[in-house]
This record gives sequence, C-alpha cells and structure tokens, in this order.
Amino acid sequence: MASSVGGPIAGRIEASARRRQYGFYDEGMRRTLFVIGGILLSWVLGAVVVRLGLDWADTFPYSEASEWRYLGVAIAALLVAIGGSVATVLLARRRRRRDSATRD
Repeated sequence: MASSVGGPIAGRIEASARRRQYGFYDEGMRRTLFVIGGILLSWVLGAVVVRLGLDWADTFPYSEASEWRYLGVAIAALLVAIGGSVATVLLARRRRRRDSATRD
C-alpha cells in the first residue's frame, strides 16, 4: 500500500523495494535485460553511423566514387551494429560462466 506521507512516488519506491526483496528482479531477468539493451544500443549506434556517414558523404559532389562512399558507410554501420550485438552476447556469456564458476 502506498504511503500517504510521500504520495505516489513513495509508493513506487516501496513497491520497487518489495520486488527486490522478494526476488522479482532475479539474475536471469537482469542478464536478459542487459543483452536486449546492449543489442538495441548497438543498432542505435549503427543508425548514428549511417546518419553521420551520409552527412559526410554528401559533402562531396556526386560522382562515381559517391556510390563507393555510400557502400562504405553501410558496411561501417553494419559492422558497428552486428559487432556490438555479438560483443554484448559474448560479454553476457562470459559473465554467466564466471558467475556460475564462483558459485560452485
């Protein structure tokens, strides 16, 4: 029940404390959220690379080389997005292995 002294914010804080106390945020959920967040962040960074790269490529006059610049921007963006996603998954797997090894 929410505290009448603190209002709705205090109620949310109390509910959050109860969830932590009773294990609502278990390790598996945190690990999953970490992986999802890392993958999303990687793809957002890939989109930023596209935006900045296309802005850079458009500073040059259009020529046959422009197509190669656009291709290079697309490859760089995919490398950032896919590389970040793979790195996130590998980091999560390493942390899981390390955590399970210290528990035993």
